[in-house]
Amino acid sequence: MHEVDIYRLYEGRTVADLNAWRKQQGHGTAPARALGGALDSHDIHRVVWLRKNFPPGRYVLHCEMPVTNTDLTHADLGMVQEIEIKD
Repeated sequence: MHEVDIYRLYEGRTVADLNAWRKQQGHGTAPARALGGALDSHDIHRVVWLRKNFPPGRYVLHCEMPVTNTDLTHADLGMVQEIEIKD
């Protein structure tokens, strides 16, 4: 099972800042704005569409699903990707 959480990074903030903030369960100043996301259903034939306007900026696609029997998430294992939307 996976999810995608979409964040828009604030100026000067990084993916590492976002990961550290998530590990602190959202305590402190957020390094990004949460924009929603989607959750899969284990149905490999299911298609999910997210209709959203993304103004230019830096965004993060982040999977917070826990890894069974650990304190790790999928993002800890590398399932996190920064993307940039340009003019």
